[in-house]
Amino acid sequence: MVDDDDRAMQGLREGRPEALREIVERHGPVVLNFLHRMTGDRALAEDLSQETFLRVFRHAATYVPGGGFRAWLFAIARNLAWKHGRRPAPAAPPPPPEPAPAETARRAELEAAVGAALDRIEEPFRSALVLCSVDGVSYKEAADACGCSVKTISSRLARARARLRDLLAPQLREDGP
Repeated sequence: MVDDDDRAMQGLREGRPEALREIVERHGPVVLNFLHRMTGDRALAEDLSQETFLRVFRHAATYVPGGGFRAWLFAIARNLAWKHGRRPAPAAPPPPPEPAPAETARRAELEAAVGAALDRIEEPFRSALVLCSVDGVSYKEAADACGCSVKTISSRLARARARLRDLLAPQLREDGP
């Protein structure tokens, strides 16, 4: 059975550019979110997302149908993120234009803490965490994208979660009863 991604890639190989639009519509938001989490910079993530899909177009002939399109796509995105490195995320989000309710302010503070903690998790553990826990990619797809085994992804994910828990512990203690 040929899936929609394999069909679209076949369309690219046959010179139908509308097939790329279909791929971008289906996977663009998840790839952008992944790259944003990996780089900490929305503008850079948008540029890298465009470059990812440009490479999909350019290298359509090298894609092997049935070989796991999402894994191939995320491998391209991950390699681009590594190549460009991470930019430091801002220490705290900009203040809201008007005073926000306490819950909104606390949520923004927690999001900033999670972002800062993600910045401190080393590769390749951050990739495993973002792919599986944030973007919802299967362990198999993450393993294929990272060029390792499912067992290695599972191990990296466990270590990344433990590191995230350690990094967020002071923040979470402040919220105690």
